Amino acid sequence: MIYRLDHNISHIVDKERDAELIKFPNSDDVMFSSPELDFTNLDFFEYIPHPMEFVGNLDVLAKTDHPYIVPSDYPMISLRLLDALLTAGEFRYQTYSTRIYDEALTEDVRYQSDYTRTDCEVTDPTQYTDRFIMLRLLDSSNVLDLERTICAVDTDDDDSLAVRACDTDRYKSYGSIGIDKIERLALAVPEEQLPGVFVMRELYGLYCTDRTVQSCQKSGIVGVKFTPIPSPLYKGVRPIPGGFRLLREDQLPV
Repeated sequence: MIYRLDHNISHIVDKERDAELIKFPNSDDVMFSSPELDFTNLDFFEYIPHPMEFVGNLDVLAKTDHPYIVPSDYPMISLRLLDALLTAGEFRYQTYSTRIYDEALTEDVRYQSDYTRTDCEVTDPTQYTDRFIMLRLLDSSNVLDLERTICAVDTDDDDSLAVRACDTDRYKSYGSIGIDKIERLALAVPEEQLPGVFVMRELYGLYCTDRTVQSCQKSGIVGVKFTPIPSPLYKGVRPIPGGFRLLREDQLPV
């Protein structure tokens, strides 16, 4: 089984994030989710601060290994979660250090006009946490068999859906396949050859196998949700979070 590694946001009540970036020049252009990009040749690379700085709720952050942050394209994880992922299977990666200040200091450390850093120095270690890193994978796994992967696609007939293979050009760009439309996810390599975490060009997000789920459970990882791909069928009309499965496996094209 393949899973998307998601944030567990059930703890978020009055806010829409665990932490928020203190902006730096060209920070809106950073794309940690694209392994094929050479950061050293991009305009934002020289401006990335070390550590990258955020403001957030330290009490909540102490209870998660995978904070939900703004912007969401920044994959922040704890070192403990990184160890669990590597235990499930080695992969090439880069990390960027982070520092998250208590949100009570927001007006001290971040300008409210443009969300950039002020000159305020915070020396009290109880007012920040350094336990998270930004993770960037360096390889895009070419593991998806598009000829055998089946998706539900829109038709011209009253917004109905049809089931088709994903081997056309429309599905060969980054993030072009929505996981809620997948009826069958077919791999081009055996599942046991996959690393502890990986990205697939056609699907947005981080993905893993049962080995990673077991490794995270054994390590006591919290704040993580594993979304199975495709989502399992339910009874009746089979509604599922994020979409609908149309067909049983035995009803899919061979």
